[in-house]
Amino acid sequence: MPDAQAPELANPRIVRAWIASGVLWSIVVAAAGALASFGIHHPQLLPAEPWLSYGRLWPAWSNGLLFAFFSSLAVGLVYYMVPRLAGTRMAAEGLGWLWWLLWNLGLAGGFFLMAVGGHEGFPALGLPKIDSPWLERLLTGAAGPEGAELPLAADILVAVCLVGLTVQVMITLKRRTKLRLYASLWHVVAALLWLDLSFLAANFVLPFVLPGFPGAAVHALTQGNLVNLWMVPMALAAAYYFVPDMVGEPLFSHRLAVVGFWSLALFYPAAGAAALMFAPMPEWFHTLAVSANLLVLIPAFAAFYNLMATLAAR
Repeated sequence: MPDAQAPELANPRIVRAWIASGVLWSIVVAAAGALASFGIHHPQLLPAEPWLSYGRLWPAWSNGLLFAFFSSLAVGLVYYMVPRLAGTRMAAEGLGWLWWLLWNLGLAGGFFLMAVGGHEGFPALGLPKIDSPWLERLLTGAAGPEGAELPLAADILVAVCLVGLTVQVMITLKRRTKLRLYASLWHVVAALLWLDLSFLAANFVLPFVLPGFPGAAVHALTQGNLVNLWMVPMALAAAYYFVPDMVGEPLFSHRLAVVGFWSLALFYPAAGAAALMFAPMPEWFHTLAVSANLLVLIPAFAAFYNLMATLAAR
């Protein structure tokens, strides 16, 4: 059960800064999504400006929703939950401000470059291989698949923040004073590691190493994992932390949380393959996609029952 008596372990200013940036980004992201939708349904009512075109607004909305909005809030929760659950302050706590600055600069610059046409996005099956030097691509953008359209300069800053945050969390856990790892910590650590792998693969491997059909298969997995193995585990980490804390009861079942965690880790990675259903891929690929999307009901029901039983215990 979370320790409600340890608020001083988390730095409230860093937490508030990340949460505030997520809230502010949500306004920008919502506006981009609304304009993109409006442009599709009533294109004659919008000025004929390139930055208001659907092809530039939609990638900004999708990337902004995942990184600028959700991920900013999630990182704020990491800086709040991890020190309290580990029983020690975050290692190199001041780095939280550096990551916050680089993160927001990278996203703001990336969205600006996307608005002025400084990015190249391709559908998964049409992803070409990039042969031009990396330095040449820094400002002109990297040819990324759907969900990875941020220009390369922004990708580098975001990647530095993600990897740095992951290392910071791992060092904090090594210094923890509480020997038992609570369920929220499993999900936070796993979510950060999965996000790092998915982000690096989508932005630094696919455009340069795996074009065509092999890249499409990996892209389907990485794109799905940005949701399935980042957003879902972080949401569960927050639920496992705040629900017991609010009701004043321990989590109903530690073993059920273990079952839910490992079944999530086992089945969710392949669930993203459903994005290529009926595409010209091997039959086993489609079977894997269908099976994985059915089996994800196991972690879903495990988490649902665990949380409902915790609430009922009150």
